[in-house]
Amino acid sequence: MPRPARELVTRWLVRLSWAAPVAAVCSQVPVLWAAWTMPVRELTGGRYVRERPYLMRDDRLVTVSRNEHRFVTLAQLWYPEQMLHVEKSYTDELRARAVPFSKSALSFADRGDCATCFFAILSGFPLRSNWCEMRTHGRGLINGAFLDGAPAGGSNIRILPYGLDPLRFAGNTLVYLVPILTVSAGVGELRRHRRHRRGLCPWCAYPTPLGSVCPECGLASSS
Repeated sequence: MPRPARELVTRWLVRLSWAAPVAAVCSQVPVLWAAWTMPVRELTGGRYVRERPYLMRDDRLVTVSRNEHRFVTLAQLWYPEQMLHVEKSYTDELRARAVPFSKSALSFADRGDCATCFFAILSGFPLRSNWCEMRTHGRGLINGAFLDGAPAGGSNIRILPYGLDPLRFAGNTLVYLVPILTVSAGVGELRRHRRHRRGLCPWCAYPTPLGSVCPECGLASSS
């Protein structure tokens, strides 16, 4: 490989070595912001996606509904047949239009849990890369942390989901990586252009006559 090309590849690898971690951290900023500014009580607002009934493999009826926000989704799953205050006619209506359970409903629904109701918080932008679960009756929070300490009760609590979906996390990192690399490459090109106009080597800033080879790094000043 010619030396100029080798130098260019090395520079891009170095740029990628620091830009990728920065992009990964940036992808978690919407997660942190949503967890800090939006308690569970506020998550029940937003754009409501109508509940959809599913039949699990053991013939139990479950329903999943979602409240969509810009950076976070609250997905609620419950078993209406186990809740005494739900009218039988309503559960019969749900069962009549239920479809076989699909993993797209939410994977945590297929664990054979005996809880009557629990929910998941899916967070991230543009993809929902972070997730956590919380049971209203059972073992409590899974893959999440309470930002206000252990809750005393009620829904005015803030939860940080730290469970990661690898593919969605990689997708978010790539989305943030592209503008970071673009800005970094643009700044580098501008710096080389300014060095070239001042009679310096564009690569190492050593004084080099125009069109000659730099005695410091061995690259042509016009490259």
